[in-house]
Formats: sequence, structure tokens, C-alpha cells
Amino acid sequence: MIVAANRRSWSTVGVLLLTTIWTYVWFTSWKVSTANLAWSRNIQTSKIAQAGPGASNDTLGFGAIYVLTENTTTWRVQGLIRAANLTGLSIQIPVQDHISDEAVLAHTGKEPTEGYGHARALLNHLSLLETFLASDHSTALIFEDDVDFSIHIRSQMSLISGAFYNHSAQNPESRHLDPYLHSTWDIFWPGHFGMQFADNVDIFHYKDSHALPWAHLTSEFNNYYTQMAETTPPEDQQLVFNVAPLATFAYAITRSHAVKLLSKLRSDRAEKFDNALHVECKGLWQRCVAPVPQVFHHHQVEGEKSLSSEEGRKEEVEGELGWYMRRHKWTYNVEWSARCNALETGTTPSAPEVFNVFQRLIRFSTTFLILTGLVSALSTGVLQFQEFHPTTTTLQRLAEGFFVSSTATAVIAAMLATMLLFRFEGYVQASRKDLCLAWRSVGYSGLVDFEFPGGIGDVVYG
Repeated sequence: MIVAANRRSWSTVGVLLLTTIWTYVWFTSWKVSTANLAWSRNIQTSKIAQAGPGASNDTLGFGAIYVLTENTTTWRVQGLIRAANLTGLSIQIPVQDHISDEAVLAHTGKEPTEGYGHARALLNHLSLLETFLASDHSTALIFEDDVDFSIHIRSQMSLISGAFYNHSAQNPESRHLDPYLHSTWDIFWPGHFGMQFADNVDIFHYKDSHALPWAHLTSEFNNYYTQMAETTPPEDQQLVFNVAPLATFAYAITRSHAVKLLSKLRSDRAEKFDNALHVECKGLWQRCVAPVPQVFHHHQVEGEKSLSSEEGRKEEVEGELGWYMRRHKWTYNVEWSARCNALETGTTPSAPEVFNVFQRLIRFSTTFLILTGLVSALSTGVLQFQEFHPTTTTLQRLAEGFFVSSTATAVIAAMLATMLLFRFEGYVQASRKDLCLAWRSVGYSGLVDFEFPGGIGDVVYG
């Protein structure tokens, strides 16, 4: 009997040891997998502390955030308003007048080689810069109306602000008043789809835990992200000085430079705004700085509106946003898209059923593991007591039954939780790679559930 009891003791010890090891591995993996799934208390506290001036305020440290658009009823603008509300950003939408073909010809002096659409967009950019100059702001951040960004954008911009100061070795005490050292650049370009280096390029590394790994980034311009993905160890994120990005999804400009840029682009009869900015950055006519990878990117939707009568009537009834909600959509190079997260309510995201069920099962499995471990230990203790203090066979049988059942259920619970973990890690990896692709089916809109401490941002129409 002593030998049998010892065997049971060693069996129980083995089960408990394996359970402990598995729980540690599971918990570590869970922490890594869910690092971007919720706001920590520290992050919330820091954001409340920086609700006033600074890079994490409601204009991301700029004088104002302007949106370039001719129509506020489109899914682009309506989705951006929801994303701004979700992240607590205040945006201004001074609606641009439609630019006629005659106005385009008056600017270019000939048929625009890049097409009327690009030239019209350039004139809208120039008009928006005039709106900025009519204000009393010293800097402005310009959004194109299809821009998207992470729900962590305020944290990301604060990290970039820190990179500016770490690079310059300037006193950080005034950082909240001048988050990006705007006297050191003319164009700060946080939203692009790739870049080239200009002469005298200067690369400063900083760490952004909300940035996607290089291997999960895509560029429509060159293979720089691929080169970074092949480095060992992986490079941190970069703040690049003397750089020439392309695509103006989001760019910031100083007041003094806006005056010079307006004059130059008009005198040059430029036809495409982002190309013109790229060329002037490349030629060092203007000082350009950009984070690499970008923290803003354009949001894309699959397909065009239907031309069939039945679908056309449906789309007319449901409107732009209703059509958009039914479409396949995605944003490259942005983790935890603000647009996707804001779709459910327009203010805070709601967790989808798949994530709620997963959370409940994990909690149940973990609790069950702990309880069965305790029951196994208790049962072994009772059996050991029986060896030296025999009482009733009923108690002994009950203890043996507890031991066997608890050991078996502990193993089953561990296997179930492990399978769930691997399945959820698949969701996480898919979301990190594909981002907003099929976000409804795997829960991209609900992987974060929080009340943003900064409150709801303001939207001002011009």
C-alpha cells in the first residue's frame, strides 16, 4: 500500500509539474499574443496626463488637423470621422469647392499630362494650405480623406516626438510645447507608401511596439521594407531625415514653408502634388522628415458600386456608408485599424462573439486547471492519510475517484486550452499580416475593448 501511495504521489507531482509548466508557457504566449489587444492602465494614465499640449493631444501636437475632401457624405469622410471619434482626435473639414477643368487649364497652361484628376487634387491641396495660412496655427497636419491609422496613433506619435528629441539631444522639458521640433523641418511626412533617400540622409532608430514587423509590411514604391525584414536582428523603426517619400496620405507643414510651397508650385505649374513634394524633398529644396514605416496609410475597399438596377436601388437606399459596410476592406501597414474598429458604433469597438467565446473558454480552462490541481493534491493527501490511519473504505474510494477524475480532466483541459490558444494565435497572426481583411469574421473590429480616456474628438466643417 505504501508503494501504491508513493506511485500516486509521484503521479500527482508529475501532473502538477506538467500543468505548471504548461500554464507558464501558455500565459507567456498569451501575453505576447495579446500585447496589442487592450490598453494597459499605464498607457491610459499617461494619455490623461498628456491630454493638453503635446504629441498625444487631440491634434497630435500640431496646430490643427485638416482633411482634404470635396464631399463629406462619402464613406471616406464618414469612416474617417468615426475613426477620429474613436481615437479622440479633433479634425477640421473645410470642404473644398469642385475644381473645374477651366481652373485646371488656367493653372497648368496646357492639357495636364498627369490627367485632370491629379491636377484638380493639387489645386485642392493648395486651397487647403491657404485655409491653414488664414488661421493662426504655426503647424498643420493634412489628411487625405481615405487615410487610416492605428487605434494607438496617439502613442505612436508621442514615440516619434521622443525620437525627434533623442536625435537632436535637445532638452525635453519644452517637448510638450514643440513636440516635433518644427524648426528642423519643412515637411514632416508620417503618411506615405514608401520613400527614397536624399543626399546626406540621417537615420535615427526608435522603438514602436505598435508597429508591424518589417516582414508584414508592403510598399508600392520599392523593396526597402523587404531589405529591413532580412536584417538580423530586425531593425527598429526609423525616423529618417533628408528623405523623399511618395503619396501624401498624411503630411505636416510649417506656416513659413506653406507660403513658399504655394508660390513655388504655382510658378512651376505643378500637376501632381505628391510628385512635386517628392521631387523637392529629393532635391533638398525643402527639409523632409518621415517615420519609416509610415504610421498613416490609405484605406482600401474592394470593388466599385454596382451598375445593376436592383443593386443600384439598394445602394441608393443604404447610402455610401451602407455600401461600404458590406464591402471587403483593408488597410496595409497599420495594426488595429481605427476605421475597422470604429465601424460598429462609431465611438468604441465592441468585441465580436468569437473573441467573447474564446475569452470565456480560456478563463474556464484556466480555472478548471487550478481546481483540478488542488483536488488532485487533496486526493493524494487523503490517500496518504489512509495508509497510516485507515478508516472507512468509502472515503478511500472517494479520494481515489477524485484523484483519477481530476488528473484526467486536468489533461483534457490543458489540451483544450492549448488548441484554443493555437487557434487564437492564428487569428492574431492573420490580423497582423492581413489587417482589415475579413475583419468581421475573425474579429478585427473587436480585438480591443476600451473607453478612450481622451474622449470624443471634435469635427469642424468648413
